[in-house]
Amino acid sequence: MSDTPPDHLAINPASPHHDAQALERGVGVRFNDVERTDVEEYSVSEGWIRVQAGKARDRRGNPMTLKIKGSVEVRYREGIRPHSLCRDSSRSRLRISLRDISSEISPRRVSRNSSSRSAFSPAPRSWR
Repeated sequence: MSDTPPDHLAINPASPHHDAQALERGVGVRFNDVERTDVEEYSVSEGWIRVQAGKARDRRGNPMTLKIKGSVEVRYREGIRPHSLCRDSSRSRLRISLRDISSEISPRRVSRNSSSRSAFSPAPRSWR
């Protein structure tokens, strides 16, 4: 395998630009002099990256993406865990459910002019 990553690479296995070997080796993307870890697809020659647009999904359940134009630099990552572009590694981020932290959450009491109110009750009309 060469020392330069492909010119066009996508993490979606259904894409014709998907290269599992390159993703397994680990690819780092630098876009406009900022290291990006949320890239779904890139093209160095055309100068764009495709990133996920929040949590929005299309009707088939695929993430909605935005194409952003700018300067793109790619390199193989050495000595670190394989690729952050991989869909599986991006989903393995730390997720904390409300059930896990519910014991730490309790309604705070706010006092104003010696009248205590719950933090979840509506503000009095004089505050609006």
